Amino acid sequence: MHWNQLTSLPAWTPLAKVCLEAVKISEDLYQIGHAQFAMALPYDRNFAEGLPDAPFITVLYWAPDIEAAKKCAQRQENKYTCRCGLPPSELLHNTNGTYEQIREMAGESLGNGAAERAVYSGKTGEFVHKTITLGRTTYCFLAREIHPHESPYAIEISLR
Repeated sequence: MHWNQLTSLPAWTPLAKVCLEAVKISEDLYQIGHAQFAMALPYDRNFAEGLPDAPFITVLYWAPDIEAAKKCAQRQENKYTCRCGLPPSELLHNTNGTYEQIREMAGESLGNGAAERAVYSGKTGEFVHKTITLGRTTYCFLAREIHPHESPYAIEISLR
């Protein structure tokens, strides 16, 4: 499925309606295509469990490999070495995808849900990644320091 179709999905869409051959990576993380991952939960928006069309997708991830998807989705503090791929242009909001350009776009969007932050592990307090959020899209960067030309190692898209 193309990214434009995926990002148009409503939250709580059954995983089976999106991908019949999804591969379970961990408890709630599934690979649904090349560099496409989804967080799918065993309950619906009302927390009803045991439904026949479970699990339900709430978040999508672009990541070049499984390890990047796990680091992003599960906030793992592991020392991931990026295989870095180029994110799809549909997810880059008319930028070249660098930290500097996404940050500039976020600056223009302040007050419209834009935020820049560092994320730390809840278990160990170790740095996981830094992020820039624009609306429902969060760009994740590996370096603790700011590198203007760094590309995201993963992108998280919250479904509505």
